[in-house]
Amino acid sequence: MKKINFNLIILPIIANICISCVENIITINVSPNKLTNIIFLSEGDSSDIFNLDYIHPLNKIEKIKYYLKIKHTRTDSTYIKKTDFFLIDSSFILNEKNYNGLTYSYSDSKSDGYFSTIYKAKLIFHGKKIDVDYPKLNEAIIKDNLDSLSWLSEAVAKNIEKSILDISIDSKLDIDFIRISNHFKNSLSRLKTYEDYLNIKKNRVEFITDILQPFTNDKVFIDQLSQNMIVYEERLKQVIELNDDSFLIKLNMPGRPTNDNSHKYENRSMLWSFGVDSILSDDYIIFGESVVYKIKNIQYLLFALIFSVSISIIIYIRLK
Repeated sequence: MKKINFNLIILPIIANICISCVENIITINVSPNKLTNIIFLSEGDSSDIFNLDYIHPLNKIEKIKYYLKIKHTRTDSTYIKKTDFFLIDSSFILNEKNYNGLTYSYSDSKSDGYFSTIYKAKLIFHGKKIDVDYPKLNEAIIKDNLDSLSWLSEAVAKNIEKSILDISIDSKLDIDFIRISNHFKNSLSRLKTYEDYLNIKKNRVEFITDILQPFTNDKVFIDQLSQNMIVYEERLKQVIELNDDSFLIKLNMPGRPTNDNSHKYENRSMLWSFGVDSILSDDYIIFGESVVYKIKNIQYLLFALIFSVSISIIIYIRLK
């Protein structure tokens, strides 16, 4: 995945971000007799490894092994983070309260029959659903064109609209919140350069106060609007920071694979490879199934069938 360098301004959190590449590998080992072993491995620069757009799970697991390594070269340093653990239960979900990054859930099951054992595993990356609220940003990420300004005014306007809506639910102010949202949209549409947005970032409260002059000068409302905007901007920041993350999933299951949606097989592993464009809207679901046949029980059945048929034939011949 190619590297993109640009100055990106989303008020007030994202400024001068240099997007680099981080590789994430998840290896899932489903065992017939032991707990499921899952290994999370991430490799990138320090900003990629320590930001919160994608984190390794830390709950409902045991025998956890965690380490962080640094590889130095003449030009830069690469950080490698690894989390290796066994599941306590047959499932877990990373969906922490107030966490804005990529969330996911995993589950597996085992169905034991007389002739075979069926194993199932499913990993779900929860979609960010930005295609509805931020269609231009969604398109910019897919087309690898984040350095364009076309999506920025839409994103900031939508964040303001959401922030105003949150306030309007509980507010006792007698003002037209819809007109205020439209007024912000019109004002933002006139901004043409990154410097314009940077000026708003540096003077957020003054900008809001100026836009709201025809409607209200309520300081509590202005401060609340400013704080609400930060919340939505943080959520958007986590999506954008995922832009150059790549994911490789390796699923190893007992027996013979019978049903899955993997991209390919390699050394008996089911493999999936994807980027952030796969989780911008809907959930990205990975699943696999396999079967282990109980050869002895099948042999017993065949023996019983052969024996029964043989006896029937003998009886038939004697009676004929």
